[in-house]
Amino acid sequence: MCSMPLLLNRGGKPRETNAYRAVKLRRFLRARRWVIPDAYKQFHETEEWRKANNLDVLYDTIDLEVYDQSRRLVRNPINTIAR
Repeated sequence: MCSMPLLLNRGGKPRETNAYRAVKLRRFLRARRWVIPDAYKQFHETEEWRKANNLDVLYDTIDLEVYDQSRRLVRNPINTIAR
């Protein structure tokens, strides 16, 4: 069984393990139909966008209560499927 604390670094952030990197890379490869240059380009652009928009800072500082309230305002088509 996997222990959650082993997956976090000292700051409580997810640790980038080889398995995590492989899953991340596989996601981009699948999205680009396994065309390596296209997957690399998308991955690189995504990482640059994340840095430019300070996404790591946002994840560290976001008020979860405010996020949850704002999330409810956005219509999610997956949640509107008839059950």
